[in-house]
Amino acid sequence: MEEILDKPELPVASQLNWKNYFPLGLLWVGMCLSLLIGTGMQTKFLAGSVFLIISTVFSGFHWKWGVWAQGITMVLGTIYLIRLLPAAFHFGFELGSTFVGIEMVMLLVLYLFYRMTWLPLYPRKAKVHTEDTDTVADEPDPKEPNSGKIAGFKHRFRHKSVPELQIISENERLVLEARLAAKALLAEKDPTGEGG
Repeated sequence: MEEILDKPELPVASQLNWKNYFPLGLLWVGMCLSLLIGTGMQTKFLAGSVFLIISTVFSGFHWKWGVWAQGITMVLGTIYLIRLLPAAFHFGFELGSTFVGIEMVMLLVLYLFYRMTWLPLYPRKAKVHTEDTDTVADEPDPKEPNSGKIAGFKHRFRHKSVPELQIISENERLVLEARLAAKALLAEKDPTGEGG
């Protein structure tokens, strides 16, 4: 059933599914394996575990902060400033006592994070190619009223009285389609616009 009240544009943490947390879970498995085989007490692993804990806490309480924290953690792990996985397949160079390079397994985890977590939550604006011209048009604006939803709300409101429809049409907390459906029904039921 359609919701009549406006919803937030982006999901809350409870609306995310397992795919959004899969890359983070891979990093936890890697960190646990590092502790089991004894490489988990190095400085880069300790720094990695701090970033991983912060990412997990943020992901549990505020998904948007969590996604950003996960992204930062994975980028730092990919350029090998922190270590998150037990096996190191990397290439790069040393700057003094610090190795800077690319961790190949983390590059794969970063790609999974981008595909499974980042894109579903921050979709890129798609372009629609029109057939009659070679120009590229933007995707339809989601703020535009949806005629299918308006028809659904009209069906739902068909038995409401004129005063009830006036209240619905003037309520700014309701979605645009509900207000437009109420206005259309008002025009059908009360063409003079007098009310009551």
